[in-house]
Amino acid sequence: MDRVPLNRSVVTERGAQLADATGFDSLSLAALARSFGVQTPSLYSHVKDLADLRDGITALALGELAANIGDAIAGRSKKDALVGFAAAHREYSTDHPGRW
Repeated sequence: MDRVPLNRSVVTERGAQLADATGFDSLSLAALARSFGVQTPSLYSHVKDLADLRDGITALALGELAANIGDAIAGRSKKDALVGFAAAHREYSTDHPGRW
């Protein structure tokens, strides 16, 4: 199996995927390291600690949600825009429960 080169972005994205699968509160650096086939200390070059990883996941989620909302409300106004805004939130929370 080829190892994925680790960087902050790769570690954060995989952490977000694990959060979606197991829950944000269940996320651990040990589980994240296992998913890459590395030891936990290998992650400390990319994230300071679990809180830093969670902050990164939160920032990732907010960016993704903002992009989804932008797409959903583009060209819409008033009630139609509000419906698109709500639908984007609902879809994101359904697709990414751990990030939500």
